[in-house]
Amino acid sequence: MKKTLITMAALMGLVVTGYSQGQVAFNNGPLSSAVVDYNAAPTALTGSANYNMASSFTIQLWYIALASAPTAASKGADAYNYLTPAQFNAGGYTLQATTTGSAGSFDIGVGEQLFGTVGGQPALLALVAWDGSFANLAAALAANAKVGIMTFVNDTGLYGGPAYNDLTGWDAATASPAAAAYSAAKAYGGSDLILSPVPEPSTLVLGTLGALSFLAIRRRK
Repeated sequence: MKKTLITMAALMGLVVTGYSQGQVAFNNGPLSSAVVDYNAAPTALTGSANYNMASSFTIQLWYIALASAPTAASKGADAYNYLTPAQFNAGGYTLQATTTGSAGSFDIGVGEQLFGTVGGQPALLALVAWDGSFANLAAALAANAKVGIMTFVNDTGLYGGPAYNDLTGWDAATASPAAAAYSAAKAYGGSDLILSPVPEPSTLVLGTLGALSFLAIRRRK
């Protein structure tokens, strides 16, 4: 009898713990922000001619409980909440869900329970997306697909409750120059998640060497 009571108490504890977790809605239906393709870096400003709603993409939701990572900046995010793939991989995020989208929109259809978070408290989220249906970020990068990674603090709802907290932290992020230019031209708000080409390591090395050579030449003059 005592063993049965202990087992029941343990099970009840698991249920209570599960229902005290945080949850968020993994979609952008209620938001102003969209997933877009761009032919330059998100922080570049070259007009909106090459700025289009992503026609077919994969997007993932990752998270960290705020006790271990209080801000996006603590993970190296820039002023527009973007991370490089290297920064993201070193960030210690936990994968929560993967889905696909089209025409800039996605909706997994259910609330996502964030284990280790506390319902009603904020968590640090990351959206990782790429063009096409590659299995993961590494495969997308290997195929030179356009990629975008944003991280932001977001409130959570109580798991099992009637409402899912939307990704309002995404909408609240400072729009990159490219997104701001598009918003001004199209009267469209939000802080779009921009999928753009990722320079290969060799390209970055060559760019650095070129800059150093230029400085050396200037000094000699």
